[in-house]
Amino acid sequence: MDEASFNKLAVYLGDRLGPKLKASEIALGIVTSVGGFLEIGSIATSSEGGAVFGYRLAWAVVLGGLCSILLIEMSGRFAAVSKHTIAAAMRERFGLAFFALPLVSVVAVSLMVLAAELGGTCVAFELATGVGYQWWALPHGPTGIHAGAFLAIGAFGQFIYVHPAEQVVIAIQSAWPHHQGGDAEVETFALLGAAVRALRSDATS
Repeated sequence: MDEASFNKLAVYLGDRLGPKLKASEIALGIVTSVGGFLEIGSIATSSEGGAVFGYRLAWAVVLGGLCSILLIEMSGRFAAVSKHTIAAAMRERFGLAFFALPLVSVVAVSLMVLAAELGGTCVAFELATGVGYQWWALPHGPTGIHAGAFLAIGAFGQFIYVHPAEQVVIAIQSAWPHHQGGDAEVETFALLGAAVRALRSDATS
């Protein structure tokens, strides 16, 4: 096949397959974006945030999407023209000492993203199985009664309260009508605090 015939064949195939190839490129980009940004952690945390805040945080999604579009577009243009990535260009232009600051920032953000992904995975398991987080470290509160205490929380009002400093262990078995108790859970925490105070006063008397 001579060069002229090859060019004619390329033009013909381009005219016939051009829309299909373009559609496949767009589909590949969509699949890549879904696989890279809409993993289980993001879906679970977004679902949890939506359930709590409703549509009040929709502006953050829109703003974050626009910022991501602008950042990716600018980075792509820069890489196409300079033949360097943003990180390589900063290191080459400003030196390693200047590049250390954004590098540390990226590592810190990556660790926070990792924590969010792990939390989102846990939320996904909770939504799928109905079993929540098991052990919690309790806040001190204004009275400090729960300082150093931790708590195992099961479904429908099951609790194991451990307070090493006070040498107190309390097990509570309940049958709440719902998975989470709401007001009943608040009353349970008040009961635990009252029990610790009562046992403390008995020990000192």
